[in-house]
Amino acid sequence: MIESVFLGISQDCNQNCIFCSNPKICDTEQPGNGTLSFEETTILIKSLKAAGVDDLRLYGGEPFMNREILKIMAFSLEQGMKLSVYTNGTFADEPIREFLIRNSIRKMFISLDGSTAKIHDAVRQTAGAFEQTIENIKTFINLGVTIDILFTICSINKNDVFETYHLIRELGVRDIKSNLVSSVGMAKKNWEKVRLDNKEVRAISQEVLRAHQFFFGKEPKRKECQAGNKELFIASNGDIYPCAMFIYDEYKIGNIRQADFSDIISVSPIIKEFAQMFKHGSYCGNCRSKADCHGGCRARAYANHKNLLKPDFISCLINKGG
Repeated sequence: MIESVFLGISQDCNQNCIFCSNPKICDTEQPGNGTLSFEETTILIKSLKAAGVDDLRLYGGEPFMNREILKIMAFSLEQGMKLSVYTNGTFADEPIREFLIRNSIRKMFISLDGSTAKIHDAVRQTAGAFEQTIENIKTFINLGVTIDILFTICSINKNDVFETYHLIRELGVRDIKSNLVSSVGMAKKNWEKVRLDNKEVRAISQEVLRAHQFFFGKEPKRKECQAGNKELFIASNGDIYPCAMFIYDEYKIGNIRQADFSDIISVSPIIKEFAQMFKHGSYCGNCRSKADCHGGCRARAYANHKNLLKPDFISCLINKGG
């Protein structure tokens, strides 16, 4: 059963991340193919709620570049959604602050990719991004918003893991979710600039474990892949995919402009394929480690092999040394 939906509400972004996993997939200026209107979005949110989805995560691009985001957030809360926002943290104007004072959202996920402006801004390819993000993290925490940091590690910031954890803890952030760069989206185009070799993957995974235990007193959560089974991604033009990193034409589930959400997922062969795969553990063959890693990330596996059932090599390197 689908429990969570990542809903893209903007294709626009004020940054140019070197490994962006969700570059533009539609023409925002083309009628019928561009970003869902506010009215279409409210109809979709009602459909999600009716289908049993109560975990809604606003996504982009940069979601705060949708001028109607506060209306979307207010409507989502009115419908009883547990609401989260995924943002680069550069927007915190007075209307946003006032909304967060008056309303309680589940969480805000903010991307931070280094402990210094030099490193973070290089990853984001945006001058001044670090300073603005740090300032706004402090603002949101002071407003009582629960913040989780998203930290994507690549060749640019690979030597900055411990320092980034230190900064995040000093800021008073609740938790951090670290991921190793995957060959999807813009990372695939820029792979030679961002890639990590096998030795680096193993070393960094150990560094993340040590840093998380040192600064947060616990091991990082290992979440089983939810793609196409418990979570879905709906792009800003209404296209539905297994997850935000699984944007392939062959795995497009449908479009909510063409049918109701429940009707689409109830007959989708892609949804059934993912459900059967996770139910029977048919990924990764007879590997004995999959009981621990649960096959890692299916999007990463598909990006490297064009086969849903093949191993996720990063998970293999971390769990059994390659």
